[in-house]
Parts: sequence; structure tokens; C-alpha cells
Amino acid sequence: MVEIKQARDIIDLTPSGPRPIDIAQSFIDRYFDTKPTVISQRPPPASLNPLIAEFLKPTSPYSNNDPIPWCAAFINFCICRNGGAGSLSASSQSFLPPAFAAVDRPQEGDVAIFTCFSEPKGQNIGLGHVAFFRRFVDEERIVVVGGNQATQEYSSIISEKIMPLGDQPVRRRLITGAVVSVRMRLNMFVRPGSFYERERP
Repeated sequence: MVEIKQARDIIDLTPSGPRPIDIAQSFIDRYFDTKPTVISQRPPPASLNPLIAEFLKPTSPYSNNDPIPWCAAFINFCICRNGGAGSLSASSQSFLPPAFAAVDRPQEGDVAIFTCFSEPKGQNIGLGHVAFFRRFVDEERIVVVGGNQATQEYSSIISEKIMPLGDQPVRRRLITGAVVSVRMRLNMFVRPGSFYERERP
């Protein structure tokens, strides 16, 4: 587990660009192979990684996304460090319009928003995942760069990952503490900075 001072030193040494996705990638390049515990979070009741606590600081404290809902906090951190305006929320669904403008043809560095739907009714339950879009693998899968992603070794880490676009069965913990089975799929792509640019005089 990274200590508080070390976490702040890591933040200070993190680049501010050239794009938000490059900031995200810098954590993978620096720590994924050599010190993965620096950029990962153990499940509760483990204490919060101080580096992830730094990501969470600018976001609103409430979220119903996860016990430690830091995928959105990490995307917000990267966007804000690049000089843009994030959603300022720890909810993955806070990146949906009107906060950011949707795009039909994503470019590398756009944001992919995944949304969870209940079984069997298919209702949007306000949970999901958010990460930077890297590229298409094929018509059914994309590569994303983000935080709070599972790998073979870690359940919650900053990583590059292949994600299916269609329904994938996942389990999510509600704010009530209940764990539910849901289907998660790509909702849309949005472009970082769209809201910030739209608000310029």
C-alpha cells in the first residue's frame, strides 16, 4: 500500500498531457509491471489506497456505483489535470449528456460509458463503468484504459483492458449493501472537454 506522502509525490510527478488518456497511460507505464500495488485497490474491508484517495478528493462524496467507486474519479482526475472540466462526480454515469457531448465515431482518448441493466426487466439501475477509449479490437470489443478494472491478478487496478460492447453478466453491490446480478453494456462514447468548450463565452 502506498503511503500518503508517496501518493502525493506520485501525483506531483504525473504529466499533465498531452491528452487525458496519456495521463492515464502514464500510471500503467510507471507502475503496472514494477509496482502494481501502487495503482490498485484491495476489496473492503481493506483500507483505501492513499493514491486513490487523491483521485477521489475533487469528486462528490456520494455514489451508488461501487463500494470504492473510483473509475469515474480517475477519469475526472485525468481530465482535470489536462486542464479540462470533469463531471466532479464519483459516479460513472455522470459523464453522460448533458455533462459531455456524445460522439458517434469515437477517437482515441474519448470516454466509453458502460451502463448496468437489471435482470430480467432490463431497467437502467444507474451503475456502470467509465474508461478512456483506446481502439476497436473488432465490431464487438474495444480496448479501454481506466481505473478500477479487473485483471487476472488484481480486482481493481489502473490497466488497459479489452471490453465487450454487448451485454456482459456482472455483479454489482448496491448502496444498500445488496449484491445483484446485472447485464452491463456500452451505453455511448463522449468527448472529454465538450462541456467545458461549450461553456466558453
